[in-house]
Amino acid sequence: MSALCTWCGTAYQPRSNGGSAQRFCKKDCRESFNTACRVWAAQEYEAERLSIFTLRSCLGQHTRCIESDPAPEQGKAPQSRARTGGALAPYAVRAA
Repeated sequence: MSALCTWCGTAYQPRSNGGSAQRFCKKDCRESFNTACRVWAAQEYEAERLSIFTLRSCLGQHTRCIESDPAPEQGKAPQSRARTGGALAPYAVRAA
């Protein structure tokens, strides 16, 4: 049974040795998808259409990616770039 790559649309034979469902035909397509998502998110954040709070809530169970919780008083993450001075630096993400 073949599948179509989420990124390029090429038909491929999914791996059969376990793991999570394969969505991409090759590593380059997966990396291109991830890069495009990061660029899009950064652009949306800079345009103040996406908050750090929203990004952090997308992690769900994957909170191991966050170095620490630098949320301001009241225990909440900032809602917009204006409250953080526009810097993403306090929200450093570890390399996988």
